[in-house]
Amino acid sequence: MFKTITILLFALISVNVAAQKKPTLTDADTIVMTAKQQIELDLKEGSAFFEFVEKQKLVGSFDVDLTINEKGEVVSVFFQKKPDIEIKKLTYFREFLNEYKFNFKTPKGRKYKFNYQFNF
Repeated sequence: MFKTITILLFALISVNVAAQKKPTLTDADTIVMTAKQQIELDLKEGSAFFEFVEKQKLVGSFDVDLTINEKGEVVSVFFQKKPDIEIKKLTYFREFLNEYKFNFKTPKGRKYKFNYQFNF
């Protein structure tokens, strides 16, 4: 009985872990397009991104270069153009973007840089 329960437990854990794997994208254009689509979806009302923007009262247009790594994590944020806002709010926005994660992976050892224009 104990062996059966143990085997079932491991089977459930392995199925759960396999279901949570992120897809791996290989084409640069697809990666950039998918990343931009995810940002647009996350900016909709009710999301954590939307709540952050509302809480910080960000207003204006931010032209941002984002670099993502193989795990879909943002590794660098560079503001090409930003509105005249408090440095504190800009720093919070940069930190928020640095903690942002995409729902896909890229080929190992590769980083992808793209530009996104945030309009609040």
